[in-house]
Amino acid sequence: MGKKLILLAMAVAVVAAMAMPAAASALELRDAAGKVALNSVVTGVSTNTLTTNTPLGTLKCNKVDVNAKIEVNGPTSITAKGTAAETAVCEAGGEPLNVTEPTLVHLVSNGADEGLAQLSFIADVGPFECPYGGTVGFTYGTGSGNDTITMKANQTLTSSVEFCEPASGHPIFEGSYTLTTAVGGAPVFAQ
Repeated sequence: MGKKLILLAMAVAVVAAMAMPAAASALELRDAAGKVALNSVVTGVSTNTLTTNTPLGTLKCNKVDVNAKIEVNGPTSITAKGTAAETAVCEAGGEPLNVTEPTLVHLVSNGADEGLAQLSFIADVGPFECPYGGTVGFTYGTGSGNDTITMKANQTLTSSVEFCEPASGHPIFEGSYTLTTAVGGAPVFAQ
């Protein structure tokens, strides 16, 4: 009798395991055409990128476009390398600002609705050039309608020029980027 109960319990466990849905599905970037192909360019456009806590005041650009080439798209991570970027109508503390060499060095997500982006740019105000860079965290939603990555709160940058660092703390980078592809429009992170 005891052996029969053990066999019955094992059979129930096997059936239950087969009936359970799979754990998390694969992570990939998808658009209307399906899975975004390797080497495809994804563009991120921001109208709210700010860098606060700088000696120059708040650095703001009305528009930032960043292009990245997909290097890995699933099943456990998404990786992209920056290919080009540009800014439009930037200011520092209300004064005109020239932002040069905006660069997305690398972007990676390993799931859990978040990732890291390594970036850099130079803020050029008159005779001063302030190079800023760092690795910042971002979040994103998955599924339909989630085509935006948003920087996490309090993401710090650093500068190799002492004058460009604030008296205390570090410059804070913030903003969100709406994603598009040339082929299928708005890509989404799918899990």
